[in-house]
Amino acid sequence: MLSREQKDKEAILKYLPLVKSIAYRIYKHLPDAVDLKELIGYGILAVVEALPKLDESKNPEAYLRLRIKGAMYDYLRSLRLF
Repeated sequence: MLSREQKDKEAILKYLPLVKSIAYRIYKHLPDAVDLKELIGYGILAVVEALPKLDESKNPEAYLRLRIKGAMYDYLRSLRLF
C-alpha cells in the first residue's frame, strides 16, 4: 500500500509533462521578467492541490489543465506586469 506522499509524488511525475507544456505555451508570450521555473512550480502546486478532488474515471487531464492554467494566471496577476 502506497502512502499519500508516495501517491502525490507519482501523480506529480505523471502530470509533469502536462504542467511543462502549459508553462512553455504561456511563457513564450510573456516578458523576460517572468521566470519559467516559477510558472512550472505554480503548476505543480495546482496538481498537488487538485489531487484529492481528482476523479481518474473521468477526464483528469481536462480538470488539471484548468487548475494548472488558473494557478499560473493567478501567479502572473500577482506580478502586476500588465
